[in-house]
Amino acid sequence: MELPGLTISIIKLLFVGGILWVFFKLVHRAIDLLLSGQAYHKRLVDILLVVRAASWITFIFWSISVIFIGQLMYARIFSGMLILLTVGISWSLIRDIISGFLIRMEGTYHNNSHVRIHDVEGTVRKLGFRSMEIETDRGETIRIPYKIVDDELTVKSYPVETIKSHTFDLSVPKSKEINEYREEIKFQLLNSHWSSLRKDPRVKVIDEVKDAYVLRITAYTLDKKYFQEVERFVKKEFGMDHSRLIEETGDN
Repeated sequence: MELPGLTISIIKLLFVGGILWVFFKLVHRAIDLLLSGQAYHKRLVDILLVVRAASWITFIFWSISVIFIGQLMYARIFSGMLILLTVGISWSLIRDIISGFLIRMEGTYHNNSHVRIHDVEGTVRKLGFRSMEIETDRGETIRIPYKIVDDELTVKSYPVETIKSHTFDLSVPKSKEINEYREEIKFQLLNSHWSSLRKDPRVKVIDEVKDAYVLRITAYTLDKKYFQEVERFVKKEFGMDHSRLIEETGDN
């Protein structure tokens, strides 16, 4: 029995689409299993998302050419309808990007300015393509789409009690899990005499050597004079012996 050309095309598309779906599932799973906790994990996931979206868009337009093979006019009509549908669905995204471009061109907002937009008040940390990233005084990060940034914005002076950040690197032995170190270091910092309680410390992995993790720690204090005290305290509680670290690095 000979199958019609359209049936064969559909079977081909289902086969290729299935392989594409399984491939991206496996890659995403592998990144989560093998690189979870690494500093570049989120960046890889974001890159994979962009590659996956581009691949599916390419697959859709390729599918149109396969289904309407030899019928150029119908293929163009269907592609045009698909483009219009995509633009319609993505209008909110396009509007945010255009508004963001105009806002950045005006220069009204800039990093580290203290602002209030509707019920959200805090410090501008990032002016992205679609949204403005604001860090509240409680340490929360909120993204506000540009389309809701309007004339109600109030630019305020910095609060009297400003929080200073101090970042330093620390090597710790691999005797514990990364998440264990994160929780212990945050707990000790928040219970120290020098740290601010208004914002949680940040701890992330930036490298590994033979028997050690290299962490990057950002602690928050109320004055720069406490920076060295905080760093000495953490290194005394959790740090490895420096000579041992040099030996291990040399072994690699």
